Amino acid sequence: MSELQANLSEEDGIFVLRISGELDYKGVEPFRKALEDVFDKPDGLILECSGVEYICSAAMGVLIKYVNQSRQAGKKVVLTGVSDNDKIRNPINAVGLSKLVTIADNLDKAKQMFR
Repeated sequence: MSELQANLSEEDGIFVLRISGELDYKGVEPFRKALEDVFDKPDGLILECSGVEYICSAAMGVLIKYVNQSRQAGKKVVLTGVSDNDKIRNPINAVGLSKLVTIADNLDKAKQMFR
């Protein structure tokens, strides 16, 4: 297992935060900070999760809070890299987050949701 990595890029005018590694207790604060740093971006964010190896309940709570705050601010959050990744798909479904956030099959489809 590997340490959390969070890399922000702008692709086609859309902000993409690529998350990889473990979202365990050591990764919760860096994850929260990465999401806080992108909250002010216009329109919203694509969160690319295909490299996530593990997500703990505290990190899931951070994600839920971010999604709720974004929705209240009228911003879109799209998750991708989830469909083929049981390590994040199962917890997302278990807590009902899949009902609150859009999940795209791949990055290209996620980008289309912002156009």
